Amino acid sequence: MDGFINVEARTVIEAPNGTLPVESSKYLTVSASGLNDVKNVSFIMEFNRTVMSVIDVRANGTMPGLTVDSTIINENGWLEVNAASPHNITGKESIPLVDIKVHSNGLPGEREIRLVNLHWARDNATYSFDDMEPGFINITPVNTALVDNQPVMVDNMTFDDDTQEVSINISANRHATITNDNTTILVCNPGIDIIIQTSGMENQSSEWTGECTGAKIDNISGSVDLSGDVGQVNTGISADISGSLSALTNADTGLNITITRGAVNETVGRIFQLGVLSEKHAELEEVAYTMAINKSALGGVTVSDAVIVMSAPERYVNTWGRCGEFHDSQHV
Repeated sequence: MDGFINVEARTVIEAPNGTLPVESSKYLTVSASGLNDVKNVSFIMEFNRTVMSVIDVRANGTMPGLTVDSTIINENGWLEVNAASPHNITGKESIPLVDIKVHSNGLPGEREIRLVNLHWARDNATYSFDDMEPGFINITPVNTALVDNQPVMVDNMTFDDDTQEVSINISANRHATITNDNTTILVCNPGIDIIIQTSGMENQSSEWTGECTGAKIDNISGSVDLSGDVGQVNTGISADISGSLSALTNADTGLNITITRGAVNETVGRIFQLGVLSEKHAELEEVAYTMAINKSALGGVTVSDAVIVMSAPERYVNTWGRCGEFHDSQHV
């Protein structure tokens, strides 16, 4: 039988894969297999702009002479790449072609990346790739920037949960004072104020006694310089407390507060995020940072009517536009 049959392998292009921390950048590679005398490769990568952005596109270092033209439109989550080689590219196995520098935008999790409009060219003819292998970008949380184990305790105080009678020795507690109207105990511990209101207190040799009518924690503040583009942030917490307030006499009673750049995957405690909504307020563009509050060490103390303040520096706010686009969200 004269002649021969030329059977070619299926051409497959592979989307980029990789792992990188929140607010970091890394080159990830697009590869292809089943190539035979290929001169040009082109594709479009569509991505979630909330999760990532593209900083740079270049030829892989194993491909000398390969020229890469790219169009990056991060606001639309869109990248077009055209790569041309002065030499024929041939290989049945996977060949690294193009490196894409990806920047993570502060939302941990694994996301699938798919390529579209996939083409390769040979002898001035253009063909579609037979298949595409999706890639996966795994964005991991960064280390917590601030961990604050805040004691919620009043020294030299007794509290009867049944009768609500409270008694405190002012002379033995240098952080405590009684207000001028003799109704309120104000305890200014480092990093937290504890306020106990009464119907009126009586004093006997520096021992003040009264019946509690309400209590509050206030001025719980946090401040930390976060990595990346956020910078110095400040937080504040105040809330009413009730329930078994005798726990305030226990040295183990406290709040655990953490502040982390970007979003986190934590499930313990209550999580508050300062984020940026899109112009249509339909999707989350960016999470500046997360404050997690763990109340497990509060014992029987109940927290209610909390006021949470989360701030970001002016430079960061200006980068993301109007202050009205910022949004606090919470997860239990």
